[in-house]
This record gives sequence, structure tokens and C-alpha cells, in this order.
Amino acid sequence: MRMKALRPATIVTLGPLLLGIAVAVGASVAMPDSRDLSSFASALAIGAAVGLAGFWPIAAILAVGDRRPEWLARHSWRIDFYSSLAMALSIGYLAACMRHSVSDSLVLAAVAVVILGATIKTALSYAARQQRRDSVR
Repeated sequence: MRMKALRPATIVTLGPLLLGIAVAVGASVAMPDSRDLSSFASALAIGAAVGLAGFWPIAAILAVGDRRPEWLARHSWRIDFYSSLAMALSIGYLAACMRHSVSDSLVLAAVAVVILGATIKTALSYAARQQRRDSVR
């Protein structure tokens, strides 16, 4: 028996919410000084924001793959190429910053680009695998 795949709307709504709750609970357990309502709310917001940044590309690619599989098949190599290019530039910037012992606000952006690119590439791989599986049937 196969499990049903989650719908993109479920991924983009429940994913950030659950990650926000997990981060807030984890912060409360790990840092006993931050067990007040404002610290819990800020940890919840940070976790939800990170979850939204991580889950919306997955939901978007799955939604496009469901609604327009021919478009995704035709353009997935471009999305893959440009996300790889952005990741390579970001990793190069991170390596240069580590080599020169420099840390600025762009380091955080470069890390975010690498994580976002990895998420997009994973979602594209999953969508391509789903399309191959659907075409075999």
C-alpha cells in the first residue's frame, strides 16, 4: 500500500507551522532563560519563517508539476542550471569569506541561497521521479 503524497497547500501551511513549533519548543528546552512568552513567540516566528523559506519551493515545484508537467519537463533544466550557478557563486563567496576571516551580512544571504538551491534541486528531482513513475503506468 502506497502512502498518499501531501498536497502543495498542505506542505506550505503545515510545514512552517510545525517547524516553528519545533524550534520554539527546542529553544525553550535548550535555553531555560528563554521560557517567557516573548522568547517563545520570537522562536516560533523564526522557525516558521525558516520553514516557509524551505517549504514554499517544494510546494511550488510540486504544484507546477501537477498542473503543468510539460512546462516543468521543458524548463526544469533551466531552473536546475540557474540554481546550480547561484549555489556555486554563493559557495565561492563563503569559501572566500572563510579564507579571509570576514563575516558580513552577505554571508547569511549566501547560506540562504545554498539552502534554497538545494531545496529547489531536491524538489525538481522528486517531481521528475514522479513524472517518470506516472508515465510508466
